[in-house]
Amino acid sequence: MKRDTLKSLTWDEENSQLVLIDQRKLPHKLEYFICDNYEDVAFAIEDMVVRGAPAIGISAAYGMALAEIGGEDIEKAYNRLKNTRPTAVNLFWALDRCMRAYRDRRSILSEAKLIHREDMEACRRIGEIGESIIEDGDTVLTHCNAGALATSAYGTALGVIRSASMR
Repeated sequence: MKRDTLKSLTWDEENSQLVLIDQRKLPHKLEYFICDNYEDVAFAIEDMVVRGAPAIGISAAYGMALAEIGGEDIEKAYNRLKNTRPTAVNLFWALDRCMRAYRDRRSILSEAKLIHREDMEACRRIGEIGESIIEDGDTVLTHCNAGALATSAYGTALGVIRSASMR
């Protein structure tokens, strides 16, 4: 699988793995952390391999998918992942969506991919809408982890700056 260094997380379809940029190593090294099961994802969230609420939520959704693929106890995976980062709001709604998919007998992996795509689109739209309020020469102060590494790819607050810089 070709690694895209601009994406904090990637689903490796061929190997059924979640591939994360190991943010503990940045900025000195670019290394990847491979998740083969939900415990790997739980560790990645707890140890801050992955950071930023959107990226954590997407990772947790893929953790649920890995549990499904591996024939693991879905309730156990849900509870384990839910307790990894109590402040990441995206974690809870992503896990709840995956549980609904499971209870409705829908694919958790399909739901995780949908959550991933929705985050990409939301960040892109935030950038498009927000860039209209930034003028040349403006100074922008962001709070928290708001760039591409905190999301599926584009960033929230930094997505706005990215969009503004492209016009």
